[in-house]
Amino acid sequence: MAEYKRNKKKIKQYREKSGRNKLLLWLCNVMEWINEHCIKN
Repeated sequence: MAEYKRNKKKIKQYREKSGRNKLLLWLCNVMEWINEHCIKN
């Protein structure tokens, strides 16, 4: 669960840095999905 929370923070930082870059935002969404469905469980 600690890894999940740490990843969530990192993803939030990446999302803020990416701005309007659609590829980076898409990558953030993918990382978020993996974090939610694979690491959380």
